[in-house]
Amino acid sequence: MLLDADLVFFAGSQTGSQVTFKWQVPPLHTPVVQLDVNPEELGKHYPNRASLLGDAKTVLQQLIDMCDPATADRRRRWCDRGSRLVAEWHDEFAPLSNSDAVPMRPERLCKELTELMPPETLLVSETGHSGMWTGGMIDLITPGQGYMRAAGSLGWGLPAALGAKLAVPERPVLLFSGDGGFWYHLSEIETAVRWKIPAVLLINNNRSLNQEIAIYSDAYGGELNAHHAELWQFSDASFAEVACALGAQGVCIRRPEEIAGALEQGFAAGGPFVVEVLTERTAVAPLAWTG
Repeated sequence: MLLDADLVFFAGSQTGSQVTFKWQVPPLHTPVVQLDVNPEELGKHYPNRASLLGDAKTVLQQLIDMCDPATADRRRRWCDRGSRLVAEWHDEFAPLSNSDAVPMRPERLCKELTELMPPETLLVSETGHSGMWTGGMIDLITPGQGYMRAAGSLGWGLPAALGAKLAVPERPVLLFSGDGGFWYHLSEIETAVRWKIPAVLLINNNRSLNQEIAIYSDAYGGELNAHHAELWQFSDASFAEVACALGAQGVCIRRPEEIAGALEQGFAAGGPFVVEVLTERTAVAPLAWTG
């Protein structure tokens, strides 16, 4: 819908290349209103029609208080179209979201997490494909649930999830990371054990950094040849076993029906709990639709 919008409101977004698909969604000619607490972000990438400087929670509430509910019917057609597009999105990916394939499809993993995350869960997502899988495939279905996507480079997820749990110890905190991101700061499991930080650390383990496949294909004439796997595939090391060796708890999941029990066990643990989910190596997160 962003491609057709006559106005886009960015609230707390840095409007960088990843969240806008290299500034194609929305198109640069779209009128923009941007709200951010950092004045340096205002108008940084889009020529704002209006810039609002302030805390997002405070300013959004002020805007809500100013709204006229009597105008809601004017937007009914637009809202209905949005609902139809969401339904079409779910229908398109339903075969993968309901797949019983082993290794597991990430779409099925995301569907299970949508249904299984407890109320008040704070979902912390690594960057790269993890951000794309969670942002596009996981729905927050209770008002108390929250979502944080990487505010940095690959490897941000694990330390961020531990910090989030320390900040909101009363809430369930679930990390969604790929194996590529988790490898960066694997040693922080020991920190979590030592400080008894009870976060659930889920790893979408496809034994690769497969978001690099397209980059290597382009670099080598559109094909992967010879020793290409050495550039993007990892060994079959077990994160669950490594976690246990460092004093944490960990389980390895191969089938969708095993996820519920692993999450229940993880959220009940008194310390860090690693849920390693073995998924399809060549499954690539879908890109944004640009028309």
